[in-house]
Formats: sequence, structure tokens, C-alpha cells
Amino acid sequence: ATYLLLGGLTASIGETGVTALQYAVIGLLGAAFLYYGLKAVQLTEMSNRVWKRTAEYNLILSERKRLGT
Repeated sequence: ATYLLLGGLTASIGETGVTALQYAVIGLLGAAFLYYGLKAVQLTEMSNRVWKRTAEYNLILSERKRLGT
């Protein structure tokens, strides 16, 4: 759909301009996917750290309970 819209601009901005716009659109989409992919990885790592700390804290609490402290 994007290429059809850009193709319609060929008469006004020329074929070279349309090709440049196509590459820009693809580049921007790729950058957006890369950005959000990296953000997803970052959030996953953060949640794993929180889960690990919670598990360790629960182990400490259960050990204290077992010892009667």
C-alpha cells in the first residue's frame, strides 16, 4: 500500500525521489522494529532480575520462618 501511494508521486517528484522515499520508509520501519525489539529484550532482562530477587527474598523469609526468627 505504501509503495502504491509513493508510486503515485512519481509524476510530481520523479522516479529518483520516489526511490529515495521508498528506501527512507523501509529504513524507518526497520529502525522502529529494531528499537522496539531492543526495548523488549531490555524489559525481559529487567523482569528476570526482579523475579530472581523475589525468589531469593522468599527463600530468605522461608529460612527465617524455619529457624523461628
